[in-house]
Amino acid sequence: MCYPFEQWFSLPQLIVGHLSMLASATMVKISYVGRCIALYALKREVR
Repeated sequence: MCYPFEQWFSLPQLIVGHLSMLASATMVKISYVGRCIALYALKREVR
């Protein structure tokens, strides 16, 4: 969202946008790893 509309936002808004993209991607990855660990602990197939 930040890249195609960057001319419409101020620099602080762009920084927050980029940081939130980084944080959300990190949270998705951490959640997936947590899911894999939980499935492994339940002795279910990890796909």
